[in-house]
Amino acid sequence: KRRGENAQALIDLNQSLQDKDKQLAITGEMLHEAIELVASLRAEIEMYRSGKKELEALNQVLKDEHQALHLAFTHQEAKLRKLQNENREMVERLMKYKSKDAEKLNEENENFLRKRDAKLKKELEDAAKDTRGISPDKILKDFATPIMCSTGVPTKAFLKFDAHDGEISAVKWSSVDQIVATGGEDRKIKLWDISKGTVESKGVFIGCNKGVMSVDFDSNCSRLIGASNDFASQIWTVADQRLRIREVV
Repeated sequence: KRRGENAQALIDLNQSLQDKDKQLAITGEMLHEAIELVASLRAEIEMYRSGKKELEALNQVLKDEHQALHLAFTHQEAKLRKLQNENREMVERLMKYKSKDAEKLNEENENFLRKRDAKLKKELEDAAKDTRGISPDKILKDFATPIMCSTGVPTKAFLKFDAHDGEISAVKWSSVDQIVATGGEDRKIKLWDISKGTVESKGVFIGCNKGVMSVDFDSNCSRLIGASNDFASQIWTVADQRLRIREVV
């Protein structure tokens, strides 16, 4: 009986040992899997740490670049403001120079007109002395004869006179009166009245630095524009013969 009990106890112990071995094997497998998981997690953590360091380094580079760009922008903005101020000052100085230039040209024009008027007055006085013995009817007849119209082909010039000191390069008829404007290589524009059958100077416009290439009137002939060979255009008022605008193209 005791021997049978011992045999049964041995069987039970063997069964218990086998169960423990199985449980130990399962626990070993779980431990191995846990170790592998820990190693994988550690590698992943290291990867994230490395990525974090790279992102921090990249972020610092971007911050440095942003700061450098901000400094460059501030410098360029200050430079732009300086250039704008210099440009404004240069424009103001240029306008002052143009104003002084126009005033100087107007003064020269006025001096020229005074001299011309004095010369014309003297010529008229001399002409009056020479024509005292001629009747008014004969003078009117002499003046009226050249402006008679005919239907034939012209055989001679209606009027001929020396308009400029040198070549004439521009001619323009006024649409209002019998006034003609001429421009020449002497850098002057002149107005001539031929309504009386003679040539009468009505004004001299100065201010061109090169020979005059073209002249023209506005629609009501109150302003005169002249283009010269120095790429510049000037505008005068006809009434007072003053230079109003000078523009270089």
